Amino acid sequence: MTVLKALWCLTAALILVIIHLVQPFETDAVARGASGHAGEKFFVAPSSVPAARRLSPGQRRQPGAKGTYVMSSRAERLPAPVIMADGAQGDPELDAPGEVSLWLGLETGRFRDAPADWWLIQHKPDGSWYSYDIQSGGFVPGVTVTLQHRLVSFPVTRLISVPLHNSGAYSFYFGVDLERNGRLDADTLFYTQVNVRAVRRQPSQRFTVYNQAYQENFAADSMDEILASASGAYVLLDPFSPEVAEKIQLIKQAGNQVGCYVSIGTGEEWRQDFQEMRPFLVEEAWSQWEGEYFVNRVDTGVVDIMKARIRAMAGWQCDWIEFDNMDWAWDEENRQRYGFRVTEQEATAYFELLCRYAHSLGMKCMAKNMTDPLFDGVLYESCHDNMEWWERKDAEEFLHQGKPVIINHYNETDCDGIYDAYRGIYGGNISFICEDVNIKGYVHY
Repeated sequence: MTVLKALWCLTAALILVIIHLVQPFETDAVARGASGHAGEKFFVAPSSVPAARRLSPGQRRQPGAKGTYVMSSRAERLPAPVIMADGAQGDPELDAPGEVSLWLGLETGRFRDAPADWWLIQHKPDGSWYSYDIQSGGFVPGVTVTLQHRLVSFPVTRLISVPLHNSGAYSFYFGVDLERNGRLDADTLFYTQVNVRAVRRQPSQRFTVYNQAYQENFAADSMDEILASASGAYVLLDPFSPEVAEKIQLIKQAGNQVGCYVSIGTGEEWRQDFQEMRPFLVEEAWSQWEGEYFVNRVDTGVVDIMKARIRAMAGWQCDWIEFDNMDWAWDEENRQRYGFRVTEQEATAYFELLCRYAHSLGMKCMAKNMTDPLFDGVLYESCHDNMEWWERKDAEEFLHQGKPVIINHYNETDCDGIYDAYRGIYGGNISFICEDVNIKGYVHY
């Protein structure tokens, strides 16, 4: 087999990236067939290698002196193999089942044309070891040499796609040693590795959505409609409104999950605890919503008020708490107009503290118009002239993690068309409710 043919089996040139990683690995398992059983370590993570045996970038083993290392200058131009997962630096987290593409590259330095053994090794989550076999074009059990040929430089290039059947930690190693004998020779070995974590994600929950808690242009869903029609849905309620909390158990009997509304970024004049909140609010009411005032600071007083609300919702057996106006600190225009002093960092600490408190009481947290890793789902608001204004990657990440993503769309003449558009972006797991101009109310999907 010619070197070009062999390298073509290994590569298909795309993008040049320079990474110099030179580290040793142990070979005690080779003599025993590298079965991967306990006590037969083949590769050792750098953090677990004793300092006297660690080879860092810019170092090499001194030929003929086992266990001894000397500093190597750039002028020595040592072999520098590169391996990357999906063409990017770092150790990625990918879906299982799925696949990863391996990208390889090599700079031979001053060892160009030197005879060598080439190694491409895979370590699977079950502890087994596999080697890439050129003839079959795949990984085969055990540790065997991949290619015996002189060293040739080539740019970082896409190699193969490797299936990730199971969840867990995979490691891939690419190296060359300068003793062409079919054995791993640590004295003349240069290698690098990439780690991939495969995660089996749960399908995202998709709900039919009902909304009694708030309205934009037309009437919200009524309690009578919810009790008559909602089944297996996400039902958003304002439990502090008259005669709502007492019906939560009836709603849950139909297999619904109940989300309970709370505005954590504003104080509302009609709430019973408004006077307690007043010292923590700005002076001027929010012009967009009559009777609401932005939270000015998030010290212990306002936290205690919100915790009291959360305890009440736990007592009513709400499944979720929907945190409205949690993004107020990111609105610089409103900050300039109303003068609230809370910073983005303080706001994040505030809503994460409240979410943790909800979790401690057995409830989930629904974010509103922004995401946070601590939260269990997100609801975005959109309208015809302002669709998908948020970061798409944030919603996609929640869906990947099995978290529900809900879109509440307002003032629309073609709800079916908008729903199709969002499904085209996010797939069938998106949850959608639409305020329909034609019927002057919500359509539930």
